[in-house]
Amino acid sequence: MKRRGRSGLYRARDGTERLWYSPADIENMMEDALSRADLLPTIENPAVEIEQFIQSLKVRMDQYAELDQSALGLTEFYANQPAKIMITQASLAQSRANSHRRGCKRAQPARPPEIRIQHAREEPIMGITKHDRIAKKIAAVKGTVYHSDKGVDVRTTRQAIEIEVDPATFGEGTRQLQGHRQARYLAVPNNLVKEALERIAGTRVGVMNEKGKIKRRAT
Repeated sequence: MKRRGRSGLYRARDGTERLWYSPADIENMMEDALSRADLLPTIENPAVEIEQFIQSLKVRMDQYAELDQSALGLTEFYANQPAKIMITQASLAQSRANSHRRGCKRAQPARPPEIRIQHAREEPIMGITKHDRIAKKIAAVKGTVYHSDKGVDVRTTRQAIEIEVDPATFGEGTRQLQGHRQARYLAVPNNLVKEALERIAGTRVGVMNEKGKIKRRAT
């Protein structure tokens, strides 16, 4: 159903409550956000650095999300934690290619990125994120379960393991481990192990790869 008029909540045909914003309100919010980030386009520089803009919003970001093949992106909003933006590498590649070919013109994805609203728990809406896939794999290796609701992702009697798939959240992951008596580990994708080792140097936190193999033992 196409809506016109004021932004706000409305009841969908299936009975669920949904949030709708008018195109004018969306444009105004985007202009305000770009202005606050000092990234508002100008005649001399009409393009927007999307990755820099996203970083200014202080949201969580997964650049290696495993989504439905027809989707290039998915944004989830939560009531008690920062929003989470998930994009695929295909999306990044297409965006950069289009940026080189057409300057400030926007890329046209196979299907527009989706926006979903969550209220508390982080539950994948379509497919499974890279974070969740790694967490479940490590939990299985350790003979325990992945705690997707709150607290440290994977816990055993001897280890507390927090999974992070973005270097920007390594600090957040180590803070999440604070206070645990078990050996504390940051588990990251294989290609980020070296960076994780550099980031946690001088701490007592250890590092695991995405299969749960210890690369630096916790002290």
